Amino acid sequence: MLSITKSFWYSANVLALLFCTSSCAGGQNELPQRGYYSANPNDYSIDGVVRPEIDEVIKVIDKKALVGFSWIDMPLYRVIVIKSENELCAVKFVSYKRENDSREPTTFNSGEESFEAEIEISKSKLTHENFVGFKSVKKEKLSTGPAIGIGKISVRDGNSVIKCGSSRILWQYPTALMFFGKDKTTLLAPTTFMDIKAITSLPSDWYGYEEGRKYKEVDLVEN
Repeated sequence: MLSITKSFWYSANVLALLFCTSSCAGGQNELPQRGYYSANPNDYSIDGVVRPEIDEVIKVIDKKALVGFSWIDMPLYRVIVIKSENELCAVKFVSYKRENDSREPTTFNSGEESFEAEIEISKSKLTHENFVGFKSVKKEKLSTGPAIGIGKISVRDGNSVIKCGSSRILWQYPTALMFFGKDKTTLLAPTTFMDIKAITSLPSDWYGYEEGRKYKEVDLVEN
């Protein structure tokens, strides 16, 4: 049985893999570049700051957001806003599921566990910094599973990438939105809202990629 940490961090998407180049080397002091994923969670750490184990995360996000240096975990039914230059996206997780189906890896199958989530998402634009609100909301499914194939030509079933403007945000089980590499332009803002269309002004507290930021819990209380 693969460990929780290994199953969690070794998530990827076939689209992301296509962006991997010879510069996709990572380590303790250099986050992996876009499209590169490692079974070793330390490859995603900066100065020893890593995301907690899944069970601990689930306890925290019962009522709070968990903000890390390169990710934010959200409670179910709470809206998080993504800002990508003049594009805005609102995302709300409505469910998540783990299949507990990991198995011993084979030559052509990595054997990793499968994860799923369902979100509501809406997109809007900023015109001269004026926010017009989120008008339409749609549902999307996110999922990730074992890699099928050999090495760099392996692919994964499902989709674990949320697109917002020019930004690409990686979903990690259960409700994490994670920056690709050292993305210094995209911002995330957890909110107390449960209804995406109820957001009529821009959030005041935004978080970007920030090395050295220790993860913290943010209370999200009913409006």
